[in-house]
Amino acid sequence: MKRIAIALYDQALGTSISLPMEMLQAAIQTAKGSGKSYGQYEMVTVGLNSDSVTTGSGISITPQQEISDDLFDVIFLPSMWRSPRHNLKRYENYIPWIINQHEQGAIICGAGTGAFFMAETGLLDLKAATTHWFYFNQFEIMYPNISMQKKHFITKADNLYCAGSLNAVADLTVHIIERLFDKRISQHVESQFSNEVRSSFQHSAFLYEKTLGHSYEDILQVQAWLKQHYNEAINIEALADKFNLSVRSFNRRFKDASQQTPKQYIQQLRIDAAKELLRDTHLSSGYISTHVGYQDVSYFSELFKKQLCATPKSYRLSVRNKLFRLDD
Repeated sequence: MKRIAIALYDQALGTSISLPMEMLQAAIQTAKGSGKSYGQYEMVTVGLNSDSVTTGSGISITPQQEISDDLFDVIFLPSMWRSPRHNLKRYENYIPWIINQHEQGAIICGAGTGAFFMAETGLLDLKAATTHWFYFNQFEIMYPNISMQKKHFITKADNLYCAGSLNAVADLTVHIIERLFDKRISQHVESQFSNEVRSSFQHSAFLYEKTLGHSYEDILQVQAWLKQHYNEAINIEALADKFNLSVRSFNRRFKDASQQTPKQYIQQLRIDAAKELLRDTHLSSGYISTHVGYQDVSYFSELFKKQLCATPKSYRLSVRNKLFRLDD
């Protein structure tokens, strides 16, 4: 059983509660209907006690359970309307709970000023973090030992994530869904919620990992080359030789650096390019398939559907409908 908790407190922004909950619920339902066994998932709202809280917009929410020794796999800390100082004192009993959950392996996600609760734990000391732009200065004054990343909307340090805006919360939630389920489920949820406006987690996040042994400069060069040549016929052995690596070393280092095999990375570049063309042009699926590097249109369509739970045609209709609604 994978368990997800959304912490509740007064003056929390309702959207920073409802958005991850709705996206995660969509992932759970998609997984159930996929025909693949993903295990059991439970998502609950938690509070310091059973009293209801009032969001910044005046909506009353009653926690489904009180905090206890029950362990969670993921915990979301919503953003707060106005300065978080009052809530940090009023809800200080969240601090030891967050520390214990993290020590037991939980992923902690702070949305906007929810990062202040994470900072209060001391877990972010000497690590990267971000928060809502309006509270940058206050955050830096209160927590001088934390590395504030003002140019990044998402930060990751170990299993500690911060998201500085509502859009960043959506990006982060897609990433968390991928960690809990897989890329296929996360991309399906992405396409249903914010596909036409979001950037990828890898491109938008500041990643701090103290366990990273080296910079993988050779693999960065490979990735830069692949971004220019992804639509060409690529032979992995020839590619490894081009960068003076054995195939075995190349595959190992690439996987260590990117958490993907070279083949998976190339496929992702091609699918991402196809998504843009389907969204922004009237080009046929056959032309797009060839343009991104797949001569076999049927194979391209199968691969696209496997990754996004949608055919190229249905994907185009979905994102086009969203774009038209945005333009209205």
